[in-house]
Amino acid sequence: ILTGILTGIAFFLMLMSVIVLLLKGYNLFDSSDLDDILEIFVVCLDIVPVALFLLITLTYMIAAIRMADSGVLLQRFNSVESISHVDTVCMDKTGTITTNNLLFESARYFVDDEDAERMIRLFANMTGSKNRTVASLMDHYGQVDAELLEEIQFSSARKFSAVKVKDDSGTYTLYSGAWNVLREHTSGPERIDDIIAEESSKGLRTLVICSSDDRPLYVDDEPCLYDMEPIAVVSIRDEVRADCRETIEVFLQNGMDLKVISGDDPVTVDALFKIADIPGDRNIISGPEDKHLRKDET
Repeated sequence: ILTGILTGIAFFLMLMSVIVLLLKGYNLFDSSDLDDILEIFVVCLDIVPVALFLLITLTYMIAAIRMADSGVLLQRFNSVESISHVDTVCMDKTGTITTNNLLFESARYFVDDEDAERMIRLFANMTGSKNRTVASLMDHYGQVDAELLEEIQFSSARKFSAVKVKDDSGTYTLYSGAWNVLREHTSGPERIDDIIAEESSKGLRTLVICSSDDRPLYVDDEPCLYDMEPIAVVSIRDEVRADCRETIEVFLQNGMDLKVISGDDPVTVDALFKIADIPGDRNIISGPEDKHLRKDET
């Protein structure tokens, strides 16, 4: 931008200088007059430093090297200048505040401890919906050999998964998924509501494991939910990055507005900020609230 402004000023001065010289009677086709005109052109062009382009290139190179030292790889040099105009940063919770690693924290059992642990172990090992949460269960409860009889794999549309498995102790039909989906089919949901609220306030994720009678998981090729009994509420902890506070403070010190986007419970995300000791006021907006706000704007 600066180079463009200086170049424009230089051409304007050259044009005005030519007009003034012509008014004074200079002849563009006279060699002696032409030399004077060229000298004025050179003086006008000096307003644009010859080394300016080199300095800009060197500045970008130094910035790229300094950013590379902090683990940032630049693909375009102009991003160095573009980033100086950023005033809002939208980031995911995972990878910025947490390490993308989940750890088993605790479990509340509603049946005999040994039976609950067996059923959780069976579910974690037999489900095909393997994710980081299931991996944390397998790390804690261990491996088991069993026969998978039937399965409903997790999907974002149905928000639950189920397995029917058989081992030496019997056949089990086990469910897990979003609590708002399982709740209406589970006996005594209020006690689980309280546990989930308590654990979310600590920044913990919760996984509810339930069991039902030995019935088909599919009816007319449609997955089914039956009345079920709660087996356990398992609390899972996000591993907080050791350097997340320093990372966030860099943005805050530069006057940037931070937006953290997460699929977790808003209460859990807020608690994670407290655990990480991240300063600043927080305005929490859940998915349904955001959807309602966008409807009001339209």
